[in-house]
Amino acid sequence: MQTLDKDEVLRSLVKIGSEVTPLTDKLQRMLVVVLSHKDIDSLGKGHIALADKKGAMLTMVASYGLDEALQERCQHIEKGSCLCGKVLANQQAIFKSCLDKDHDVVIPEMCDHGHYVMPILAGERMAGVFSIEVASGCKKNIYMMKILESCVLLIGMVIHNHDQWESIRQSNQLLERRVKDATAEISRTARMSQENPNPIMSIRAKSMTFSYINPIAQLLLGYMGYHESVQRIPDVMQNSCEQVLKTRQKMDIRVDVAQLTYEFVFLPDERSEAVLVFGNNVTELLSAEREKRLLQTKNAHSQRLRSLGAVAGGVAHRFNNLLMTIMGNSDLLKLTYQDESEAAVMLDKIQHACVQASSLCQQMQAYAGKGKASVSHFDLSDKIRHIEGLLDVMLSKNTALRFDLEEEPTSIKADPLQIQQVLINLVQNASEAIGDNQGTVSVRTALKNADAAYLKYLHAEIHVKPGKYVVLEVADNGSGMSPAEKEQMFDPFFTTKFIGRGLGLSVVEGIVHSHGGAIHVVSEEGKGTLVKILFPLVSLHQVEVADAGPDNEPEIHFKKVLIIDDDPAVRELIGNMLGYFGYTTMLAENGLTGVNMYRQHRAEIGLAVVDLNMPEMDGRAVLKALRELEMDLPVVISSGYSEEQSLSEIDDERVSFLGKPFKAERLRDVVSQALAAV
Repeated sequence: MQTLDKDEVLRSLVKIGSEVTPLTDKLQRMLVVVLSHKDIDSLGKGHIALADKKGAMLTMVASYGLDEALQERCQHIEKGSCLCGKVLANQQAIFKSCLDKDHDVVIPEMCDHGHYVMPILAGERMAGVFSIEVASGCKKNIYMMKILESCVLLIGMVIHNHDQWESIRQSNQLLERRVKDATAEISRTARMSQENPNPIMSIRAKSMTFSYINPIAQLLLGYMGYHESVQRIPDVMQNSCEQVLKTRQKMDIRVDVAQLTYEFVFLPDERSEAVLVFGNNVTELLSAEREKRLLQTKNAHSQRLRSLGAVAGGVAHRFNNLLMTIMGNSDLLKLTYQDESEAAVMLDKIQHACVQASSLCQQMQAYAGKGKASVSHFDLSDKIRHIEGLLDVMLSKNTALRFDLEEEPTSIKADPLQIQQVLINLVQNASEAIGDNQGTVSVRTALKNADAAYLKYLHAEIHVKPGKYVVLEVADNGSGMSPAEKEQMFDPFFTTKFIGRGLGLSVVEGIVHSHGGAIHVVSEEGKGTLVKILFPLVSLHQVEVADAGPDNEPEIHFKKVLIIDDDPAVRELIGNMLGYFGYTTMLAENGLTGVNMYRQHRAEIGLAVVDLNMPEMDGRAVLKALRELEMDLPVVISSGYSEEQSLSEIDDERVSFLGKPFKAERLRDVVSQALAAV
């Protein structure tokens, strides 16, 4: 924490207090400034708690350096309880050099420490307490106490000023509900309205002239063509006044003034023939609402397209097998009838079309979250900083967005657009869970050296291996999910809020797993949700080197090649291709049959070609079973998905990858290279 001298601290406190920001934000920043005072010898920990209207309960509204358990325990303190409650009751500062009997709140494993607890006075009202922690055994420092009194005095003035503005806001609301007292309320409001940032006016009914107009209203009316010498109100307001006088009902209008939009409320004054007018600048509100609707429309459209991706991924996989059959057989024909020039041209066209179709399949897989369309190295925390504004406008005005981003490099290898989609979906789901209530969405990044026990705790051991990870957390204090809802949370279109969305977590899961990551969700009904995602930590200087293929013709081995693929056309085609190059093959229609074949003929088989995606026993299970029988058997994994996606959970030096669809020469090269390594 940066240290500041006395003048810097006071200037900072005054500056923060004069800003137009929420009170809790001001208090949080002022707390940090006070703790940074070079003459305040604290442990860098403290908090501010405000009293309720009755002065019976304290609620913590700002804190720094406190453990989560302590924050939760000290969130609400009754009058007379613990040190803060005693200061609230007695309105006298308390100093303690250690944790004694007056310190009622004790957390397990809490280290001994002392306290300065100061009362905060807002005018004549006991507004709350200011507390900092100091080292155990320290002596009371009178000079430090005086500094704290000065700082707390400024904090009290800020709270008092906030109280006054809050009183003004409530007074404006009472004007509409208490029409009978309108004249008295107008008189009181008029006295305060000279510095009011919103326009306030009173209009005489008979002459349609102003009986009162505050400075900001005069400025706005000047843009509307009003001149003080004329006195008569602008035409845009006269119709509203006449309607209010006729119906004796309030009326709202919106007026564009100097590139700003103001909402004016017209109220009849029951005690006199006059109309009261109150204005409010709604420019930013309307702009935010428009932008939010636009983003919601775009996101809804994007997420509905993503839902189709779940189907697209499966279609792409099946389509790759069909392409494999077409491309492979045409390739064999071309190799067999090389002298048929006309046929060769036709076969070239078939293969060219297959290559284009294969490219389309790859795009469909990336779209479905089964692959990464454009992978690069980037810092996740920096990515979040760049889109903070985009995430913030997705939230309602009642929801606060908090960021706690790791300062150390959080480098990952991923598709930036897909990671952005993950963040958007998680923040949007959190906002929907909060709804119209007051709430907070927190976005956090961190580094984690995850061991096997930690991954098991996250139920992530089947997706990732122990190692270094970048952790992304998105938490909210919204509605949460019941156990039944949690079971469906990764289903497409599932949502706890029936407002036409709910694809968030299903899309997030697909993207995370396609990047070799893991996702864990903690949620309790009525207590909010925490989504924790792990991405493998990578070095920004990591360089990928592509495997080089063999330069020479394959050496023919006399051992057989076992082909395991559930698609009969693909299975037979691979056998024909290898047969063309002189290999003897054995064909198995599923994983279990293939493992049994190897168990019976292991002395004859020198290599296995295994399809990754098969029902009942997939390629990974087949590989595991084969390894239990023979550790050194070369295995070629064949799949329509990317190599990174297909081998993400396979750590085996004797495993090669063959992406579908492939030509005969590519199959020959991969098999030859695998056998040459024996």
